[in-house]
Amino acid sequence: MESETSRKPRILIPGIDLVRFFAAVFVVFFHYAYLSWNDKIYPTGIRAVVDYPTTYPELIPFSWWGWVGVEMFFVISGFVIAISAENRTPNQFFRARLLRLAPALWFFATLALVVTFIYAQLSTGETLLYYINSIILFPIGPWLDGVYWTLTVEIIFYGLIFTLLLAKRPDLLIPVTFIWGAISSLFWISCFVDNWGVFPEVISTILETLRMRYFPRILLLTTGPYFVLGLMIYLIYRQGFTPARLALAATAMFAGEIGIYHIGTLMVSSPNITGSAFVPCFVWTAAVAVIIGSIMLGQRMSETSSPRTLAFIRNLGLTTYPLYLFHNISGGFVFGHILGLGINRFVGLIIALTFAIGVSYVFAVYFERPLRNHIATAYDAVYSTLQKMLNRTKMQPQIPSE
Repeated sequence: MESETSRKPRILIPGIDLVRFFAAVFVVFFHYAYLSWNDKIYPTGIRAVVDYPTTYPELIPFSWWGWVGVEMFFVISGFVIAISAENRTPNQFFRARLLRLAPALWFFATLALVVTFIYAQLSTGETLLYYINSIILFPIGPWLDGVYWTLTVEIIFYGLIFTLLLAKRPDLLIPVTFIWGAISSLFWISCFVDNWGVFPEVISTILETLRMRYFPRILLLTTGPYFVLGLMIYLIYRQGFTPARLALAATAMFAGEIGIYHIGTLMVSSPNITGSAFVPCFVWTAAVAVIIGSIMLGQRMSETSSPRTLAFIRNLGLTTYPLYLFHNISGGFVFGHILGLGINRFVGLIIALTFAIGVSYVFAVYFERPLRNHIATAYDAVYSTLQKMLNRTKMQPQIPSE
């Protein structure tokens, strides 16, 4: 059984917590100020749950690109999860990820279950199936909340790291990252080259199909460059520069830009968006620059900032995950009712954003740790029992066959 005190001291990089928080705010603003009136109406989408005819065309230049916060999360995950796996056993890594994901996921998925029963025209069986898919993060939806697709991608990435630890080959992280980075980057670079019509039609069709489908996301093909970039930042941070690492980091960066530009191009093809597909590329590039700068200056920021400031920044980072889980369905439900009061639509938007952030902050600071402790106690008891049973089985004498 692992205790909290047996873990390595956490590396303090306040800037990453800030980037993580603002990335979440970008996503929330995108959902509230844009998708709430532009999304398709389907049972687990925000337009259906808000269910109020308010539009924000004036905010489109600032809202339509907010989805790029997800690609920021993926880069941060590549860096942070690699650090969290250092010198850990498979069980320690699994336990740490479970305790990070489960408390908020199970709490807010259950809240979304209640909200879904209230607003959605779904059968009880369908709703419960969506709930089960949500609390176990099953890779294939539907879920109670459409944003869970990003969490399933994260789970696949965690599974890759866990597999290396289980095989007792964490040293393979470097070659695996290079192979994975080469394949996922080659895919997006091929899509970029395909703009000039150099490939046969059948290849172009395959590339387009892979770009548009969900399955390549959880295979970490189309989402791969973002995680790979985070992993390369980690390797450079921990083990230093090499030409090969710099080359792969630059390649993954370029491939990530292509992927973001592709999504941006699809977005600006909408008749109500007058903007450039380069905007999300610029925002993502700036975020990566801040992430790298934060890592380089992390120790200095920790030493020059007051403990209260560091605690507040850390709490903002912890708020990110609950905010992501709460805002779309449960928060969107509240947003719709706020608008239904007849107040000014911009005031309603500000109230909804503040409420979502406030609820998430309070949960992260005051409620998440007690829930995590209960889950940790239950997990450790089950793990200890299984270990004893396994040891007892190994100690039983073998009866020779006649």
